[in-house]
Amino acid sequence: MDTHFIWHLCNGLMVGLKKQRLLINITQSQLADKAGMGKSTIARVETGQGGTLENVIRIATALGLINELAGLFEPKANNIEDIVKQQNLPQRASRKHPMNYMSK
Repeated sequence: MDTHFIWHLCNGLMVGLKKQRLLINITQSQLADKAGMGKSTIARVETGQGGTLENVIRIATALGLINELAGLFEPKANNIEDIVKQQNLPQRASRKHPMNYMSK
């Protein structure tokens, strides 16, 4: 996978978190208090200088965005067959017919 694309995607996520913070008009310090972390962590995440997935989730929760974040991982149905498949998902993936989703 293209590392530039991944960096661009991560950067967009961090910028989006900062935009939401500014939209609801709270400071980094106020967000840090709500998220239970230090202001420097908020600053690092917002500038793309680092941060764990846990910190991103805590920030998204504090900003009221947890449903949007969780929605990113919902299975997407492109047609009626996909909807039917989602109703009967197996517990494990099959080794017989692997699909390379990363190449799409």
